[in-house]
Amino acid sequence: MLLENKRILIMGIRNKWSIAWGAAEAAAKNGAELIFTYQGEENKEKIEALLSEIPYKKAYACDASDDTDLEKVFKKIKDECGSLDGILHSIAHANTDDLRNSFLYTSKEGFAHANDVSAYSFVAVSRIAKELRNAK
Repeated sequence: MLLENKRILIMGIRNKWSIAWGAAEAAAKNGAELIFTYQGEENKEKIEALLSEIPYKKAYACDASDDTDLEKVFKKIKDECGSLDGILHSIAHANTDDLRNSFLYTSKEGFAHANDVSAYSFVAVSRIAKELRNAK
């Protein structure tokens, strides 16, 4: 199997229609040990029910817009699971009002929020993962 003995973190699992779910199914079929992050502790039961369909090691609530929360989650992953062989950043978010209206009416604040969560969090995740990997 292609990913046997590989530990993969999939960030941003939300539901069966998310890119993260499709990647998780494929990785599980290829033997990966999977770890997940998801938005909000209030989603824990829903995410655990979804993940019961595939083998996984851990799932952590994580606010990707908060560098401190990202640092805490990566430290927990390192302490509880060890090193990672790969990370899939599948995190995206936009304000509901901005999604309901035409893109042309996206608010400046809404655009900044969507950019911060959906794009900048990739930079933060990369930096934090590298720092933890290099930590002794």
